[in-house]
Amino acid sequence: MTEVQRSFERATIPYLHSKNLEFLHFEDEGKELLAHRREIYQRKIDYFLSKDYIIKAIEKIKGKKVNPLDTIKVREFGSIDEIPAIANEATIYFTQGFDLLKASQAMPVNSSPLVEYYALLQCVKGSMILELDFDEVFFSFHGLTSIKKTRKIQQSTYLNAEIKELGVFPALMICFGEYSDQPNEKYNELEKYLDGKHTPSLEEIITKPRTFLERFIGVWMVSTLVRYKPVKWEEILSGAENMLIDKIRTFRRVELPNTFDS
Repeated sequence: MTEVQRSFERATIPYLHSKNLEFLHFEDEGKELLAHRREIYQRKIDYFLSKDYIIKAIEKIKGKKVNPLDTIKVREFGSIDEIPAIANEATIYFTQGFDLLKASQAMPVNSSPLVEYYALLQCVKGSMILELDFDEVFFSFHGLTSIKKTRKIQQSTYLNAEIKELGVFPALMICFGEYSDQPNEKYNELEKYLDGKHTPSLEEIITKPRTFLERFIGVWMVSTLVRYKPVKWEEILSGAENMLIDKIRTFRRVELPNTFDS
């Protein structure tokens, strides 16, 4: 966590982001690096926007027709003069995230997970806007919700997550999700999360998170328990019913810093 805080200290300097963006967008060596990233991002964007229900959801919220190509784009700059505004915006998110993370370190366990999640939420927003240009609707929702007990799924004792078509989490899928459009690839996170059938449980996510997206879901899940199910959270903390609190402690001690660091 000390290294995470040092990274945050650097991320709250807008000059750093400005120089990184200038290198990537306006210097030959940086352009070569960016070209590969652009290609990966564009394939994920094309796949995401091929889902008609996503465009319909955006249009429902905005109350008008939208051009899918304007909803998510790889970040571009017409001139160097445009860079400071984006660098400053990203810095604001990183600064808020850092302040929240520091505050969470002094909080008791019955409230700190909630603040940790919002620290991570601001951090990933800062990361994403440096890379991609999103319609504002993607930052207006979490993109995750807890499933009602009436759904016929393998129920968690505490919480199952449902992935929504809009929000920060779908934006994260494009930035950090594992994706390949090659037919021999067996693991495709975007496909996995967009088919509407994946409803991970708290137990499985906390026990063995493999990817950035799964770690993000885990942080969100623990914060959701703290905020909306405090009685269940106290039950977990007591350790009277099961060993889940031991797994959550390990997750917060190991996976949480790894998530911020990445």
